[in-house]
Amino acid sequence: MKKLYIFLILILISSISHSQSHQWKRTNPGGGGWFSSIGASKSGIVLAGSDLSGAYRSKNGGRTWDVCGASRGINDTHIGGMGFHRTNGNIMFIATGGIYKTTNGGDSWDRVMDGGGYVSDIELATDKPWIGYASRHKGNWNTLNAEVWKTTNTGNSWVRVDRNLPKTRIIKIVVNPKNADEVYLVTGKGRPVCSVADVYKSTNGGINWKNITANNNFEGFTEVADFAIDPKNPNTLYITAVKADCDNRFWMDGLASKFYKSTNGGNSWTKMQDQGGQIFIHPQNSNITLVETRAVAGWNPKSGTRLSTDGGRSFTKLSDVTKWQTTFHGETQGTYSGIGDGYSRTVGEDLSNANNFYWTNSQWVMGSKDGGKNFNVLHAKKVGANGWQSTGVDNIVNYDMSISPKNPNIIYLALADMGVWRSLNKGQTWENCNTDDIKYGWGNGKGGNAHSIIADPDRENVVWTTVRKGFILKSTNKGERSSWIEVSTGLESKEFVNGLSIDVKSPRNNRTLFATANGDVYKSINDGNKWSKVLVGGNCNFTAIDQQDRNLIYAGGTKGLWRSTNGGKNWNRLGSFNKNLPADNTLLEFGNNRYKGIYDIKTDPNNKNWVYVTVFEAGKERGLFRSKNKGNSWEKLLTDKFMRKVAIMPKNSNILYATSSSALYSGGLKDESNGIWFSKDGGANWVKQNKGMAYPFGNAVSISNQDKPFVMVGVPGTGFQKADVPVSGNNGGGNDDIVTLYEHCNYVGNRIKLGVGDYPNITNEGFKNDDASSLKIRSGFKITLYEHYNFEGRSITLTSDDNCLTAKTFNDEVSSMKVSRNQGQGEQNIEVNGEYLIQNTGNNQNVIAPSWENHNVRMYASNTIFNDHKWQFRHLGNGIHEIKNIGTNRFLETTAGKCDKNANINTWTSAGANHQKWYVTKIGKNHFLRPTHCTTMALDKSTGDDGNVKLWDYTIANNNQKFKLIPVTSRSSEAVLSGITISPNPVQTKLKVDLSNYAGEPIYYTVSTITGQLVKNGTFKTKHNDAELLNFDQLQKGIYIIRFKPENHKEQIHKFIKM
Repeated sequence: MKKLYIFLILILISSISHSQSHQWKRTNPGGGGWFSSIGASKSGIVLAGSDLSGAYRSKNGGRTWDVCGASRGINDTHIGGMGFHRTNGNIMFIATGGIYKTTNGGDSWDRVMDGGGYVSDIELATDKPWIGYASRHKGNWNTLNAEVWKTTNTGNSWVRVDRNLPKTRIIKIVVNPKNADEVYLVTGKGRPVCSVADVYKSTNGGINWKNITANNNFEGFTEVADFAIDPKNPNTLYITAVKADCDNRFWMDGLASKFYKSTNGGNSWTKMQDQGGQIFIHPQNSNITLVETRAVAGWNPKSGTRLSTDGGRSFTKLSDVTKWQTTFHGETQGTYSGIGDGYSRTVGEDLSNANNFYWTNSQWVMGSKDGGKNFNVLHAKKVGANGWQSTGVDNIVNYDMSISPKNPNIIYLALADMGVWRSLNKGQTWENCNTDDIKYGWGNGKGGNAHSIIADPDRENVVWTTVRKGFILKSTNKGERSSWIEVSTGLESKEFVNGLSIDVKSPRNNRTLFATANGDVYKSINDGNKWSKVLVGGNCNFTAIDQQDRNLIYAGGTKGLWRSTNGGKNWNRLGSFNKNLPADNTLLEFGNNRYKGIYDIKTDPNNKNWVYVTVFEAGKERGLFRSKNKGNSWEKLLTDKFMRKVAIMPKNSNILYATSSSALYSGGLKDESNGIWFSKDGGANWVKQNKGMAYPFGNAVSISNQDKPFVMVGVPGTGFQKADVPVSGNNGGGNDDIVTLYEHCNYVGNRIKLGVGDYPNITNEGFKNDDASSLKIRSGFKITLYEHYNFEGRSITLTSDDNCLTAKTFNDEVSSMKVSRNQGQGEQNIEVNGEYLIQNTGNNQNVIAPSWENHNVRMYASNTIFNDHKWQFRHLGNGIHEIKNIGTNRFLETTAGKCDKNANINTWTSAGANHQKWYVTKIGKNHFLRPTHCTTMALDKSTGDDGNVKLWDYTIANNNQKFKLIPVTSRSSEAVLSGITISPNPVQTKLKVDLSNYAGEPIYYTVSTITGQLVKNGTFKTKHNDAELLNFDQLQKGIYIIRFKPENHKEQIHKFIKM
């Protein structure tokens, strides 16, 4: 063997490299709340502000979203408002305690105004776009210390300009589009504070202000709900007025409203309608759109969208709100409520298209592309009958999570406001589990608060949860929303019920559980049906049971750690640990950042008497502790100022995760919030795993009960994210039974099974060093055995079974090994970049993944090659590729990461995991596609035509696995590969344009001469036909260029000849 110090260095290098391999993939139900504001830039980039996870951005009209957070320069988590440059769509502003600016569409942000206040809105001028205004409230977010700040250099610097503003709350700023010195302020009720709702006007660039609505009673509707200015006629102003009271929880008194107009800059007002809503004036034709966001329901005829084309004298109702798409609970009013941070901020405009509106509120994000006639959900997509998957815009407060130990496909979430959710497919989709009973939540399945959740270790159908503050529910049908029954009998308090734990050694059908209620500890010995109090006055929030000794129980909270050694009959406060705690206190609400005390307790799944405890006290050096002797003595594994939760890998206690977050329900980003910690050596060394995350936050954490598991972490704000746990042998992928190593000759003794991969240390696989004497290996594979760790020393490669390694002089000599496929003659992994058709060599059909097939991969042939026939290959290094479908912008993957014969192939919205990455193996002219997590399998089309595509054993003689990669850009296929085709060419009178690949998408076109002179232009509207005709009867003979620009796709260019 090599010298010890060399061995240690190599192991350290391997450890560091391995520990940095997490590829996080977000997965959530979508939405959550709170959202504060929304709008879109001149280039159509949509921003939605949240109160916990910064700003969400969409570059495709709300179909998908990413996060603008600390990783892009926005260190604040609570967004107060936003602003957009009126002509440059890449220049945008985010309002927080200060102001952030981007000049590249949101890829990066710079702070241009420091904190010390709360900025609620930003508005830039149209005629002089370098001038802009911001409303700031000095002090904290809940003050009336209103100020107006101004920029004269496109937001690079700001100065305060107001002189005579009263104490008020500014909700909205409007600038005269033809005069940058004329500015209006709308005041009223924001989320945290309220003032009289009026309109103030300045004519000298924000210096002096006059209230232009205070002297008008508006028939008793004295509070201004919204205000707008006609951009073509800036002296024409509009307001909607309501009855409201700051002492009213809902602010507005009733649903009545009035619509007023001024034609003299606000000197006088005339009532136009007994109707209210947010006001939008079309910039080209001055048409008025009113969107009433209060009580949006079929029973309220005033709700929805109305249009006036005559200056407000009459309105036509455009919408039937009962046809608007709803979120998961199916209720219109519950989906389309108004925002709580200023009525006039609920619906935002799109500077790139006046027909687009975006809507946000305390939980959801919606949008309209037809002038408000119809609205659709943008925060999530419905999948199947009951499933939902987030589009990327989330704002979730997570409390707890449980991955079923029996079936890792089943995952449960316990959330604030959203309540209880489940996934039956490892997070591919999520289902609502909330009951209809308002006793346990918001009623009608709309959500609620769930604080603790635990799945039974053996019965995959059974799960318990705590909801609201005081109830325990049980389901025997995997949390299906109608299956819950209350099991709270015996709980003497209905406050702060939390801390569920389960005795894994108790009878399978009659479990022993522990829980806490108002700080006391309770025990059930009959599956939760009845509870008895076993510890009084401990101020406990969390419990845990030793997984080998069922009599050893722990409980803890704000007054220390308690232990029972007789199943909960008697308890002792562990003074040996409590020296690590802050002083005793009584605040039990652990979601509050003022909470101080024990935050999590977990017992080791593999070691008797081992227990882990986290301690939280914001900004103090608390952390993670472990005892190996029932709590008699302790070691500190990790120091952290915002320590939250801990998880131990069920089958390997060396793998640990710990989470750290300065924010949970609120709190913002602090310097020493560390996010996700990972250790692969039992806590001796730790590495942060925050790559790709918007903020370094983490709370709930759980690891699946598998040999090669996944880990899920609940991140306050952006929600849950999932990654493969980097255990040894999980870096090459494959079935786990490629090679079997045996302790003795003739295949007897201890054994381990290995899949394709590199194994630098045999002891990491649970096998003694220098102890292997025989092996079996599947046909088509090879194993290379090494004398020393990390593939050093003598080596030997075997491709078949060997009943005794003595003959090879390798008996009891194996320290590391590599398992790989034994490549055939001419077989090589190649690198591919660019757009290709994936075409089977047998039937010449293309691999597609259409949305109409729920994104399942199948074979299809067509004379016209649509975008969902095309695939973009991107080589990531080491022969590994991600493969993205051009039509859907989704990535090729094996469903749920399976590695089985006949496993389904589909596409997903991201490509972070190994089952979404591919090797391209070339043999002669044939290409084989193999997933990197499972290289023993390959893409395989079903027999015959138009069949599904599955996984099957990789066999180079199998014609169903042989594909051609045909470049999309090749000249020979140009005519049939264009998404938009034209015919005939040459043309005499009418040119047929095939638009069938762009249903529901408007397309702008231009026709110009070969020298660039424009001769014709127009738009195929959203509801265009599959084929449209262009009349060129009057066009002179010659060569022309026609350009097509679909709204959401790249421009396409054709040449044609006019005869």
